[in-house]
Amino acid sequence: MAHPKLATVLVGALVLTAGLAGCGAPGATTATRSPTPTLPFAFGAPTNLGPGINTLGFDGGPSLSADGLTLYYISERDGGSGGGDIWMATRPTPSASFAAPGNLGSTVNSPGDEGAPSISHDGLSLYFDADPSRPGGLGSGDIWLTTRASVSAPFGVSSNPGDPVNSQYADGFPSISADGLALYFASDRPGGSGDSDIWVATRGTTAEPFSVVANLGPVVNSAATDVSPTISADGLALFFASDRSGTMGVLDLWVALRPTTASPFGPPINLGPAVNSPADDLRPTPSPDGSTLFFMSRREGGLGFFDLWMAPMRRQG
Repeated sequence: MAHPKLATVLVGALVLTAGLAGCGAPGATTATRSPTPTLPFAFGAPTNLGPGINTLGFDGGPSLSADGLTLYYISERDGGSGGGDIWMATRPTPSASFAAPGNLGSTVNSPGDEGAPSISHDGLSLYFDADPSRPGGLGSGDIWLTTRASVSAPFGVSSNPGDPVNSQYADGFPSISADGLALYFASDRPGGSGDSDIWVATRGTTAEPFSVVANLGPVVNSAATDVSPTISADGLALFFASDRSGTMGVLDLWVALRPTTASPFGPPINLGPAVNSPADDLRPTPSPDGSTLFFMSRREGGLGFFDLWMAPMRRQG
């Protein structure tokens, strides 16, 4: 029998093609793609975050605070409220290891599965997804939001942003931009190119709700499964996972680049064999200073079903 996370669509920071089969928009047009640019990043060998963070079960969906000292992620470890909960681990410096995590509690977690946390730049808003068993959802997986008054305060009761961020379909993997004005996410709603596409919701100010949702289009999205987006701190690189043509494993890590935040993203580039494995690799998340790529993987050498990994990265060229 498949692991429960494999059967949960866009929840628990894991999406597999089978969970979204047949949900893409029929007749989606195919754009003429520009030549693929050279990967502007060099990566060192990935290392496992170790038994203080990873368990024998599911650990994934990393998101880092702006100072790089707090890690939010999903774990099925003992002490949670449900199947997969959001946990938080801290460290004293960016070069130190993370300490044992703490559960964010019942205002955030539910008896069901939560996934894919994304912490805002100011540390006051946490976006995440949850399965349809959570009361108040609109579809087969929704994006949720919890806020707090200060970074030392606990997070409050979570709320559903509603339409147009969520739909009657599967919406998940939120990633909030550093300025708080763009929310990237994955969805199998109509209007996409494939099984699951990457979309973006925008707003004029952080005091307003998200009011406009747009598909990133066929230059970024494919006819396959495109999920797990994370926008870089400067807004110029969109990391995500896909099983599109050119993938080396089951789901690979990719990046789409743009010269300015007002420009469209260019053709995605595979992050290559230094980072990707023959297994599932998802939720690529660069540290705010761009020195480390955090991600989740089922590769050999892990402790459990999914583990958190990190690889040193630097700009090149």
